[in-house]
Amino acid sequence: MIKAICISILLFFSLTGFSQTDTIISKTQKISCVSIKIKEDSVYYKLVDGTATLAISKNDVEKIVYKNGKTFTVKTTSALKVIEGVSNFDDIIITHNPRDVEGYTKIGSIRSKYQHVSKDRHAKSLERPYRILKMQAALKGANIILVPQQKGLIVSEEADTTVTQLYGTAYCSNLPTQEAFEKVVAEKNDFSSTIQWYMHQGRTDVYQLYFNGQFHIDNTYTENGLVYIEGELKSFPRVTTFQLISLTNRAFYLFFELDGTQYNVKVDL
Repeated sequence: MIKAICISILLFFSLTGFSQTDTIISKTQKISCVSIKIKEDSVYYKLVDGTATLAISKNDVEKIVYKNGKTFTVKTTSALKVIEGVSNFDDIIITHNPRDVEGYTKIGSIRSKYQHVSKDRHAKSLERPYRILKMQAALKGANIILVPQQKGLIVSEEADTTVTQLYGTAYCSNLPTQEAFEKVVAEKNDFSSTIQWYMHQGRTDVYQLYFNGQFHIDNTYTENGLVYIEGELKSFPRVTTFQLISLTNRAFYLFFELDGTQYNVKVDL
C-alpha cells in the first residue's frame, strides 16, 4: 500500500512538472522553457529554472510543444531572394545561427547604433537597428545577415547602458560569377545607368537618386570569390573598380565606396 502511494505521488509530480513546461524543439536539442514569445526573426523564452529571457533564431526551430499538448510548427523563409538594389532590402533574412550561412560568401561586417532597453520594450527596440543592418547589407548585395549572440540581444529587467551598437556579418548565397556575367553582356561594353542608392558615413538612411549615367567596361576579374569590373561610371571619374553584386535578366548592380559613402548602382542591360 505504501509502495502504491509513493508511486502515485511520483507520478503526480511528474505529470505536474510536465504540464507546467513548454518545449522548443530545435534542429539540435530540446529546450524546456516557459513564457514563449514568437517574433519576426526569433523565438524568446525563459528556462524553467532561470530568470533571463533568451532568444533562438526561428530558422533553428522546428516546432514548439506547449504545456497544454498543442504543437506549433515554426514557419521560416528558407528560400533566400536575390536583392536588386536596395528596394527589396526587407527580403534579407536575419539569423542567429552560424550554420545558416555555411557555404555562403562573406560580404563584410555591418553595424548599427543601438541603445539597449528593458524587457518590456526590447523586441520593439530591435526593429530599427535590424532595418538599418538590412539596408547596409542590401547596398553590398547580401541576402542574409548573421547576428551573433551579443549583449544587445539579452532581454533583462533593466537596460544595459554599456550597449551602444548591434553588429553582424553580411553574406550572399548567390553572387554572380564572372562567367555568367560575361555571357550576359557578350561583346557589349557600354551601358546606361539610371538609378543609384547611397548611404553617407555615419548616417542611418539610404537615399535613392535617378540620374542619366553611362557605364563603360574595360575589364572583369575574380578575386576571393568576388567579381570586379574595371571601367568608368559617368559622374564618378575617381572610381575605376566596381564590385559586381547582383545580376538579373534586366540589369546588373555595382557596389563601390567613395569618400566614406557607399553606393549601389543599377546598370541596365
